[in-house]
Amino acid sequence: MHRLGAAASGVEALAAAGWASLCNYDNDTAKLSAVISDWEHRFGACVASAGFTLHLSVAAPPVDEHGALSVAAEHFALRPNNI
Repeated sequence: MHRLGAAASGVEALAAAGWASLCNYDNDTAKLSAVISDWEHRFGACVASAGFTLHLSVAAPPVDEHGALSVAAEHFALRPNNI
């Protein structure tokens, strides 16, 4: 499925396009949107590409071990089958 339209952010574009790659684990689009939206605000993440996998560009990733472990825990909670 290919859809083209305007969106204010990458996470809105995913929702508008009906992107559902997490369906092999969790099809809760609201949860996915909430996490990616939070990463957009906290880390300057933006959607680089979305197909079978989601690729994000991150402008300001965590700079210390605590921050990195926190994001790793969020990633694991969102997609444990990817670890």
